[in-house]
Amino acid sequence: MTETEYKLLNWRGDSLNAERMCADILIMQDFESVDPQSPLGGPDETKDILCKNSGRTYLAAVYFAPLPKTFRSIKNKFLGDYKGVKKNNVDGVIFMTNQKLTPGNKKVLQSIGEKDKVSCIIYDNEAIRGLLDSSLGLPIRLLHLKIKLSKADQISFFTKQQNKLPQLFETYSKGIISVLTAKIDKCCDVKPIEKSKIGDNYVFAQQTIAFIQKTNEKSDKKRFEFPKDIEVSIQNLSVESLKYIHKAIMFESGSKEIGIFRNHMIWIGSPDSPPEKASFIPPKPELVPKLTNKLLEDWKIDYPIISIAKRKTTIIQRITKFHNDFLAIHPFLDGNGRVARFLLNQQVNELLKISEQIIIEDKPSYYEALNEGQNSNLKPLEKIITIAIYGTDIVE
Repeated sequence: MTETEYKLLNWRGDSLNAERMCADILIMQDFESVDPQSPLGGPDETKDILCKNSGRTYLAAVYFAPLPKTFRSIKNKFLGDYKGVKKNNVDGVIFMTNQKLTPGNKKVLQSIGEKDKVSCIIYDNEAIRGLLDSSLGLPIRLLHLKIKLSKADQISFFTKQQNKLPQLFETYSKGIISVLTAKIDKCCDVKPIEKSKIGDNYVFAQQTIAFIQKTNEKSDKKRFEFPKDIEVSIQNLSVESLKYIHKAIMFESGSKEIGIFRNHMIWIGSPDSPPEKASFIPPKPELVPKLTNKLLEDWKIDYPIISIAKRKTTIIQRITKFHNDFLAIHPFLDGNGRVARFLLNQQVNELLKISEQIIIEDKPSYYEALNEGQNSNLKPLEKIITIAIYGTDIVE
């Protein structure tokens, strides 16, 4: 038994320290708006922590007991906390405990939420231990469990942080630029377009398109057509339909390269970084058509098999591989992420019969999972996709 595992199981802290540690863990796991309700005492209305992730709102319940408890006691605590789901009108519940739970125990707790179509994420002793002993969890472990960092721990932590800086910069730079642009516009008295004018502009554009089509002028008429609802068969996905999807999704970008494969060599990394320091370099443009066609052909061959798969994990694993391989090819100059996420939603709709929108946000953990995918490790990406679909990474 490791020191972390022992200190968790034999908890000697109070509820305040437990809730604050769990809040820090949720932040590390890319949950947003993490808000402990009443860590200093007082009524919390059956919610220890509120947070958000992938468009869902969760309440997190913390149960840290000083000694090992029976599963019956743990289940009773969970049932008491579960009442807060309806009371607070949230999408899911996160149960965080220092107790040890078997896979069977977790399924029992998750089945309670499944009846109400409520996402249920469980962090037990082993899950929390793994996060606290990970590179990014070491400072949280030091703060709340008072376990000192060895030299190896320190090297691991700072190496991880160094690798994340380019991802963080890329993730948040667009938001920073957007805020600065808004401030500049405000200083220059740039008035935003009134909503009432948008409809007029749309009608005018449609009339212009009709006029161009009637007069039969020599022009690229397809470039003037507004995209209609995208209806494609994921089972028979072809290069032509893929290009159509890209054109429809990227129509408003104004780019001249929508609906066509890229013809430039590109690299993925921080802005202004040279190719030799790139985190990933997609294939050469001349290889894109062949690789994309093979990706789609392999998908067509596998589709009949995975469509009758009994285990959800089998389907998710194949969807994850497609998502990873598509982004590895990077067939378009821009918009690959948006196309990949659109295809993901269509695949989930057809194969898992889930119509709700699946949201995967551009977060450092997502980019890190994609980097792992390029190294043939699809587990992190599979976990992120599973949580985006079901709200938990444990499914049958």
